[in-house]
Amino acid sequence: MNRQKFKCALRECQVVLRHYRFGFASARSEDTTLVMVIDGSLQHGGFVDRLKGIVSFYALARKLGWRFQIHYTQPFSLGDFFQEGTVKWNCAFIKKTWPAARPIWLFDQSWVDLPRLVKRLDRGGMYHVYSNIDFVSQVYPDIQKSEYGAFWGSLFRELFVVRGQVKQELAPVFKPTHRIGFHLRFTNLLGDFSDTGRVSISTADQERLMDNCLSAIQLKLNERAESTPYLFTDSPRFIRAAQQQFANLQVIPGMPVHTDLQSPAKGGDNHKKTVLDFLALTGMHHIYFIKSNVMYNSKFSRYAAWVGGCTWEPVTL
Repeated sequence: MNRQKFKCALRECQVVLRHYRFGFASARSEDTTLVMVIDGSLQHGGFVDRLKGIVSFYALARKLGWRFQIHYTQPFSLGDFFQEGTVKWNCAFIKKTWPAARPIWLFDQSWVDLPRLVKRLDRGGMYHVYSNIDFVSQVYPDIQKSEYGAFWGSLFRELFVVRGQVKQELAPVFKPTHRIGFHLRFTNLLGDFSDTGRVSISTADQERLMDNCLSAIQLKLNERAESTPYLFTDSPRFIRAAQQQFANLQVIPGMPVHTDLQSPAKGGDNHKKTVLDFLALTGMHHIYFIKSNVMYNSKFSRYAAWVGGCTWEPVTL
């Protein structure tokens, strides 16, 4: 067993010991059921990390004819924002009893031993899945690289339909104008955002980084003067600076928070901006992802572009 397989096996044992009750072994169902579990019992990753795991295991279940469900309750219910599409995925309650339900733990891997995973799951029974990785390209290897984003977006749309009340809230964003989005992920570089990791730079470097980012936005605005610009970032400090410099720059209301760090007791409203930002990005015509060598290489806007079918362009400082 290699190091990665050993790590997964160890974490699955830890999940069972910490979060499951032990019950009597019973005959397994011949059919396989995958339940994606996002309940706050461990760190699941950011919002798009969670979507990557959801869509990947849905793709696997879809291809092999397995049942697929989602139990997403923390820090908000997924049903607050989405209703079921062509798949009846909503699972409001799960029973954490081992071995009736067996956990699958797959996090932070660039490659999955798919034959081994399929062999394990194809035995039948109930599996609770904890994962944040995108392996759709392994499930559907014939999908061309140029078509991958569109295919991933189609899987997302098979699962999720945005709720009417959320659509109404986003209606001003989807006006019949040409919309461009600027996405920047500072994490805690500017000292105003709590994240899962900590990277610090000097005050002078913070000012220099902000100036460079603002200049990059200005260049693109000069090229697209007819467009309505939107800003998507995790830094309230940068939002204030950008809105002072660009009077017509639009921002979705709310305070940026990391999905894994905010107390679930505060509920979905605290995380509304993260989901609304993602959905608003899907409605852009062109997205610019601005990044320097010290900034986090976020995939948030790229996956939103795949869902919305819009153009995504990296801008390196």
